[in-house]
Amino acid sequence: QVSRRLAFYKACRSAGETHAFTVSGKAREAERAAAEQLRVAEERTGLAFDSTGRRVFLEKVGTDTRHIMVEAEKLAVYVGTGGRAGRDDVDAVVSPGREAIGWDLWDAIGERDTGRAVRVLRRLLFQGESVIGLLMGVAGRLRDLILYREALDQGWLRMQGDGKQAAWAALPPEVEAAFGDMGKDPRDAHPYYSGKLAAQARRFTLEELKRGLNAVIQANVALVSHRIGSPATVLELTLVRLTGSRSA
Repeated sequence: QVSRRLAFYKACRSAGETHAFTVSGKAREAERAAAEQLRVAEERTGLAFDSTGRRVFLEKVGTDTRHIMVEAEKLAVYVGTGGRAGRDDVDAVVSPGREAIGWDLWDAIGERDTGRAVRVLRRLLFQGESVIGLLMGVAGRLRDLILYREALDQGWLRMQGDGKQAAWAALPPEVEAAFGDMGKDPRDAHPYYSGKLAAQARRFTLEELKRGLNAVIQANVALVSHRIGSPATVLELTLVRLTGSRSA
């Protein structure tokens, strides 16, 4: 990254064009910049999406603008001229950004898709991802789902339209204060993202989610205390327990 205060940057700017790939620290601004960068990439590559492909792409790739360009070019080649990229295409060839490295795994858990969760986990471990890091990511998604399940049960959050978006209602003063103290207020999330988490939360009971989070915490304790043989096996078994049917 080159500082705009340097003479080198000023000389480049005066002699030609400069392109900034910085990412705003504010989530909404970063999301808008990412969407604009994808629009530019679509124009350059001829890439087209179906009704859900664009949203899934941005969620998976994140806000790094250079990564957006690389993955858009790859996806355009994959679907070919005249093709329209959908979720399956994005899942097949698009690599997640670093901030969303476990994106596929978290979603497989939220959708209670055991087979997909195990397949994605094995891929991530083959790529060298940390077992502890992945386990902490699972815990983070479960905490989000607990919050959304509670919000749905209390009527603070309601599904809208086709069930793909969610809207927050007025909150009790004590909940309003608690949300305000959070580092990242869940109400600031994009409606599509809120809708996705709400839909996933509806697949579980609140008690299931709490038991699942406790299982993840216990697995983490076992891993860091070296009380188990194979960390990968422990994580796989934890995922199976999390995603299994209620009857199981």
